[in-house]
Amino acid sequence: MDEGELYGKIYEVLTNQLFGVLATVENGVPKAVIVPFTVTNNLKTILFLTKHHTDKFKNLENIEPVTILVDHRPHSSKRITGDFAVSATGIAKAVDLSGATATKELFLFCHPSLAEYLANPEYALLSMHVKTYDVSNGISEVHPYKMG
Repeated sequence: MDEGELYGKIYEVLTNQLFGVLATVENGVPKAVIVPFTVTNNLKTILFLTKHHTDKFKNLENIEPVTILVDHRPHSSKRITGDFAVSATGIAKAVDLSGATATKELFLFCHPSLAEYLANPEYALLSMHVKTYDVSNGISEVHPYKMG
């Protein structure tokens, strides 16, 4: 798969899904949770929402790389090829919402039902600067895509 095809697959998967699985590490133990997310058009940033006072948020504060996996398989699919999952790895930081109108609008465009959570000070919008993507096709192929 060439770079153009990879970019197209990444864009297709990330713009057609609303939730992903966020993976962090706590005391050497992997933790995974579902988060609502959206991605910028250039694929360089993924925004997601989480509650402040959680292990997930504490793990993110450690400035360690995190990964979000977004699955693009039909629920009834029994095949192991032809379906894609995309994982994005990067560093996530809390967004200062006081001056981030465009960022808030982008997130709410994809998740209008989460406006009350975004306005709630117990929740944080995080911005993940993506370093790399991995596109998985079934169980045998993984194609890396490094962001420039």
